[in-house]
Amino acid sequence: MHRGCALGGDVAVRDADYAAMSWYPEYRGIERWLHTYRELAKRSGGEPDAGRHLRAWANAAGLADPVITTSAWTYADTASCRWWGNSQADRISGAIFRDRAATVLGMTDGDLDEMVRAWRSWADHPDSCFMMTHGEMIVFR
Repeated sequence: MHRGCALGGDVAVRDADYAAMSWYPEYRGIERWLHTYRELAKRSGGEPDAGRHLRAWANAAGLADPVITTSAWTYADTASCRWWGNSQADRISGAIFRDRAATVLGMTDGDLDEMVRAWRSWADHPDSCFMMTHGEMIVFR
């Protein structure tokens, strides 16, 4: 990013940290989803916990004085929990996630259906709360 940035421009990055996600109530299917997502990302050459690596990556790229901060998304009201939970269930139900989980990890339709049911149950639970931490970095050039 810094090579493509104009002289005097700034580099800004924000990414999630999946290992730092937390939710209530706990569902086994959501735990399996998190493990599955993180494993698929790693096997694709990605870093699902990128937010915590930003400073190291900036230093490795020779960027001076990266400013690191964090922020969080919180889903803790009826509408946002329904949207978030059902959107995750829909992603798992989609062909891309299902095919990749089956091909790469040998997961069955039953495994994936458990994740979908868990997310939909979580979405409708009156006590649902989901927190997602993001790492942020800005480098002033």
